[in-house]
Amino acid sequence: MKGCFERASRGGATSIVFPAVGTGGLGYPKDFTARIMYEEAIAFSRQNPRSSVSDIRFVVYDKDMPTIKAFEDEICNLSGAKRPSTKRHKTSSRGHGYEAMGATASTPSPSPSVSSDGGSLYTNLRKNKGIWQMNIGTICVQVQKGDITAEKTDAIVNSTNEKLDLSIGGVSKAILHKGGQGIQSECRRVGRQQFGSVVITSSGYLPCGKILHLVSSSQNIEGDIMNVLSAAEQNRMKSIALPAIGTGALGINPKEVAAKTLKAIGDFFQRTNPKVLKLVKITIFQPNLVNDFQQAMDHVHLMPMNDPRGGFSKFVGAVGQAFKSVFVGSEKDDDIHVPAKIIGDAVILYIFAGSEKDIQGAITQIDKVITDEFIDHVITKDSVNKLTDREMSDLIRNAERHHVKLEKVDTGSVARLRLQGAPQAVMAVQSEVDLILERIAEEERRISEAKMLARNVRWLYLNDKETYEQYDDEVTGFIEKAYLDDRKTVTVDIEGGKYTIDFKKMTEVDMDDKSEVPVRRELKEGGISLPNTWRKMADNEQVKRVPLDATSTEFQDVATTFMVSLQPHNVVQKIERIQNPRLFRQYMVLKQNMDRKNMGKANNERLLYHGTGADSVDKINSGGFNRSFAGKNATVYGAGSYFAVNSSYSASMTYSPPDPITSLRYVYQAKVLTGEFTTGSRGMLVPPSKSGSDPTDCYDSVTDNPSRPSLFVVFNDAMAYPEYLITFT
Repeated sequence: MKGCFERASRGGATSIVFPAVGTGGLGYPKDFTARIMYEEAIAFSRQNPRSSVSDIRFVVYDKDMPTIKAFEDEICNLSGAKRPSTKRHKTSSRGHGYEAMGATASTPSPSPSVSSDGGSLYTNLRKNKGIWQMNIGTICVQVQKGDITAEKTDAIVNSTNEKLDLSIGGVSKAILHKGGQGIQSECRRVGRQQFGSVVITSSGYLPCGKILHLVSSSQNIEGDIMNVLSAAEQNRMKSIALPAIGTGALGINPKEVAAKTLKAIGDFFQRTNPKVLKLVKITIFQPNLVNDFQQAMDHVHLMPMNDPRGGFSKFVGAVGQAFKSVFVGSEKDDDIHVPAKIIGDAVILYIFAGSEKDIQGAITQIDKVITDEFIDHVITKDSVNKLTDREMSDLIRNAERHHVKLEKVDTGSVARLRLQGAPQAVMAVQSEVDLILERIAEEERRISEAKMLARNVRWLYLNDKETYEQYDDEVTGFIEKAYLDDRKTVTVDIEGGKYTIDFKKMTEVDMDDKSEVPVRRELKEGGISLPNTWRKMADNEQVKRVPLDATSTEFQDVATTFMVSLQPHNVVQKIERIQNPRLFRQYMVLKQNMDRKNMGKANNERLLYHGTGADSVDKINSGGFNRSFAGKNATVYGAGSYFAVNSSYSASMTYSPPDPITSLRYVYQAKVLTGEFTTGSRGMLVPPSKSGSDPTDCYDSVTDNPSRPSLFVVFNDAMAYPEYLITFT
């Protein structure tokens, strides 16, 4: 057989037919022959996935029932299914037929139907008085008149605005009125969202499980609905209720909305092959809109599939990687010689059996094999949109080496990567994808920070015309970051060339010809300005310690807050304002960045305390808090810089030891960017990721107790500014 396969492949043949080799004159055992033939066919298909041979058939003499039984038993052994009925189906009585598309499961409707065109997603339309129902793939879709806030599904969907303001829109107002203000409070904590986003909140006093708030747009109703369905599937929701999305404030024609809603559900099924979501209820308050949806159901019922993308081809891969079709039958059964139909990446399998029960049993077994041997994983990250064509090509080639299908799926404003294949292979490919996406996200953060720095300063070089020309914002930001970090030099790439900036000499050196030109730094008007309470500093003055008048409001405010948790015998001897323009501007850049990133989700900045010894005061004043000193006292919650909520913690002898000569002790009141935080742990070098699906979306800081923090740990030195140095005894 191996030689036959190789010769057929070399000749460009697409199909090959074998008899039951050796069961005649050679007397080979029939079960042995069947097993060997299947094993050889599968082995060839796996080892030669690009072979032209895609249709392999075993034809057995129609009266040789023992041999037919041996081949049928063997294919059942391969799939794990029970042996089907032995009844033979002639032209006059073919029994029941079923066409299985993709990874189908038993649908909510009791009787499967087959369209005459050879396959439709939209089947089993049932018109009851109050509810119209149809199957879209394995999803049962119901249309009914009713109040969506009364639904008891796992979730209801609310079409809302970018601000998630529930006082706007009919459904939103009803949810707010019946569900309570707590839902609006959750929305406010999330903050403003982009079109196409889906935000999940609790349901308040409503009977449903959750609420999916969809920020919908008239430009992409189908994509928005697919985003909602994807969110439901990813959060393991079995049932959801939709309103007539887009017919309210967006003013879209109801007939158009009805058609797009059903199409979106069909596209979602084809692209995603959902395993959890089984019921979508379209609950509409206005009777005339219900009629539009019913007409739309009538229109699409039994409509042929245009581009199926089911997962059954991967089931075939579980039996043999490129093994597209193996047919077993008799020489005279021409009426049922129907191999698996391959359309694009999908396979349509025709199942014939003696009863409907046998068909359903076969489908159940097929689904089990697919579930065990094939996963469909979707990666949703902002950085997917940043992948270059070359990076996508590299990822696809890497996926092909693992026999995994990788594709980019665009659904409106959100781009996703979809991986399909064996579980271990998908995990291997996902690791490679995560590395690239994390690198892209890190580069985006670096560029964003550079451009933020460029808002406040300009760097210029002397050009050939003997005039000073400004670097672009990105290069300016990189230069400024190195300057603020007290580096001696920094090398930047400009139009393919490398140039080194020397901060001591204030020159730019072309690394090719070693030519040198002067550079200069200028603060922009309207950039990050220094506090107006600061005392004037000389141009060459890097740090200034300004003692506060003990009778001033500034002194009293700092001292009073500091003494709240201290003992009566503790006395404040002196408070100094630390003026360090470089540290302050660096801190403010990060604060602006965090404020924009978190958009009202958290109280990003806190006033906290940090105790230190006399030998560290000058170092902190000039260079800020240095996390490389972590471990000097404790690293229980991570290797970062520690700050206390209460001054008594930092003022303990452990963290604020007396000066051996003067007996004075020191604590800083610091501005600290805590942002969104979680519990820290020993050995942590950076804050953990918020979710396993996106390793680049991390918390800003960590703490000992998120519900009642007593301390915070930050892992970026610039996230804290030493505002006041408090000297006490």
